[in-house]
Amino acid sequence: MEPNLSSDANMNFGAAAGDPSSCQPLQCDKAMGCIDGARNPSTTQLEMGQLRGQLQDCTPCLQAFDMELKLRTTMSPSMSELPSPDFRMRITETLASVDLSQLDITDF
Repeated sequence: MEPNLSSDANMNFGAAAGDPSSCQPLQCDKAMGCIDGARNPSTTQLEMGQLRGQLQDCTPCLQAFDMELKLRTTMSPSMSELPSPDFRMRITETLASVDLSQLDITDF
């Protein structure tokens, strides 16, 4: 899958349409397009930056994208092949449901 490098700045985020704080990244076509681009092993660092830049106006979508990047960075050195799309989706959904705003560094 090719990275979604669309420059359509007027694209709405999921259900938010003006209120990005209520956006659900897993139901947002724009966020999922960017996340799919991040999952592509041939996506360059420059393209990653462009994909991330498309989500700057929506904090929930940007957080979901950043989680995908962390997952990719963490898993890629030890993997010779990508997990199935279904497995990746379950991991992404699980990570997206974690509320990190309530954690403190002392929790670790």
